[in-house]
Amino acid sequence: MKTLNIITIFVLATFLIVASNAQAFSVKEKKAIGVAGMGYFDLNSDWESLYFNFASAGSTKTAGFGFVASFELGLADRVSGEISLGYSRLLYSSRQRTLIKENYFVADVVGHYYIGASEKFNPYVIFGVGAVVSGSSVVPVADVGFGMHFMLTKEFSVKTELLIKSAVIYNRGEARVGVAYHF
Repeated sequence: MKTLNIITIFVLATFLIVASNAQAFSVKEKKAIGVAGMGYFDLNSDWESLYFNFASAGSTKTAGFGFVASFELGLADRVSGEISLGYSRLLYSSRQRTLIKENYFVADVVGHYYIGASEKFNPYVIFGVGAVVSGSSVVPVADVGFGMHFMLTKEFSVKTELLIKSAVIYNRGEARVGVAYHF
């Protein structure tokens, strides 16, 4: 947990430094679509699988990969909304080496608050809600994190995000890297 706090403070400080050097800009009425690869690691999870209950056995560490597609719409000068849908697959379990490889679907409705921008870097804070779905089970989650568009041209960017999806029995860290088209 200490490592996570140190990383969070480092990322926040980096964003604030970029934001302090930024010029005024607006995302109002701008749109972006994107695709990204996703890696995840369950943090302090009592829930490894939606098909099997490991809560009585204590915390289980799991990891996997996937992809996500997103649509972002600028709502105000520094605020945008995003809808994203994705797929991820459980590949590693610290407790069950023979566990069936499990498929998850993820859906998020989040807001982005842009804390600064320049011609090349557009950092933002992520906040919202989502769900992780497998089979007939659905786990609602709260989403928080940081992201940044690294603008390659006026239309294209490399999009990076670090997210934590948190529920009562489930805390999932996600790293996403992809591309976005702005129009």
